[in-house]
Amino acid sequence: MKRLNLLLILAMLTLSANAQLKVGILTNKIKMLEAIGDVLPERYTVFYTEVGNGRKVRIYYGSNDEAHGDRIWEDGVYPASYVKFIGYYCGEITDPKDDIVNIRKGPGTNYKVVDKIWVDNFVIFKKTKSNWYQLYGYCPMEGNDIKTKLMGYIYKDRVKMPTVSKE
Repeated sequence: MKRLNLLLILAMLTLSANAQLKVGILTNKIKMLEAIGDVLPERYTVFYTEVGNGRKVRIYYGSNDEAHGDRIWEDGVYPASYVKFIGYYCGEITDPKDDIVNIRKGPGTNYKVVDKIWVDNFVIFKKTKSNWYQLYGYCPMEGNDIKTKLMGYIYKDRVKMPTVSKE
């Protein structure tokens, strides 16, 4: 029983280690698995997670249309060389107490609130050495539409891995 619990804990740690949804640029064009006939060109911005000890990547794409709403969709697994990490991550805003989260001018509660964001929004962010992330915009974004203007800072516990749709 203890061995099974240890294996479950190790499995959960492995999953959470790979759970970061990174933002990258395609280095090769790919034919999307779910959308027959669609090709994503080289230099297209995508979301991905590393699999197989970093040798492969699972690529996702975003939709923000009326039919599906803001969702992250799984596409398929490709060689890791197909994507170049550009320093950004995608996460979902969360707060156990409120529906709105503060965006601050600097990394701390002593900084002025410059904006607010609703929970369940997907955002692009960069990690810092502190407990605060630099917030750069909303995702999913289309194609090469990554925003590089800093919006402000958000406490790291207010950002979680987004739910991925497999439909």
